[in-house]
Amino acid sequence: MGFEDALANAKPTNRQGLLDKYVAGLDADDAAKLIEALHNPLVPTNQIVLAMNAEGMAITPNTVHIWRRKNVVT
Repeated sequence: MGFEDALANAKPTNRQGLLDKYVAGLDADDAAKLIEALHNPLVPTNQIVLAMNAEGMAITPNTVHIWRRKNVVT
């Protein structure tokens, strides 16, 4: 079996990311505001990280960057 076949047959992961877990734990209004900020390219990653850390949600800029890369269509 070649590499191409191995990639085609690999199972996708269904693991929920840390940022998605935090969003799921927020009330509807806060979750909507966070998602809006994540989708807005004018809101800097570090601003999101600082706000989330201030609210007790330990997150890194890399986590936000990866979430945006996967979930925001540009």
